[in-house]
Amino acid sequence: PTGPTGPDGRCGKLWIGYNADLQTLHREVEAGAEELGLSLEKYLDATSFWETPLRAGLLASKLPHAVEQLKAVQGKMPRATDKQLLCGGATSARYLRQLRRNVLQASRSKSKWKWLDTDKTTLVTAETEDAARRVVGATLEALMWVISNTEPRRAFVIGRPPGHHNGCDERLEALQRNAWHFAAHGGCIFNETAIAVRNLLAKRP
Repeated sequence: PTGPTGPDGRCGKLWIGYNADLQTLHREVEAGAEELGLSLEKYLDATSFWETPLRAGLLASKLPHAVEQLKAVQGKMPRATDKQLLCGGATSARYLRQLRRNVLQASRSKSKWKWLDTDKTTLVTAETEDAARRVVGATLEALMWVISNTEPRRAFVIGRPPGHHNGCDERLEALQRNAWHFAAHGGCIFNETAIAVRNLLAKRP
């Protein structure tokens, strides 16, 4: 989250945090290429995917320099709780249980990863749930920072794994049991925007 720049050149709040193994980011890209027997370059050209473990590794190598250059605070992102994730039905309880089960199975598998959805667009590893919870945690912290002051504030959060394609909420689950099989797609684990809105409405109805 960022705020207005002060006299010392520092932003109101600029925070860079990462703790998950970034080499597993978007591992489904390489997994998809392997399953089709294609080279990674050919698969990327055919699918237009641009986020790969290779790119994530490059990003990680640049972060220390970015922290110094941007005069940022580096730290560990807060981890969203079950209560925050489930608030207002933004995340279905059944999906949360299944995600944990799949993450555990991935950690015990030989490949160390597992497809989460039937369309094979979302993959999980042992670190996936923790990383996704921290993205939600950072989003909620940014939200609270914005609303905790009477003066106008703005915040911007860049987080991975993303969440905007994930539709695994209680409304969908009520319409179709085990909808998470197809609604957890696009590499998205938790819909952090929907979760943030529900938590805000709970605090300020």
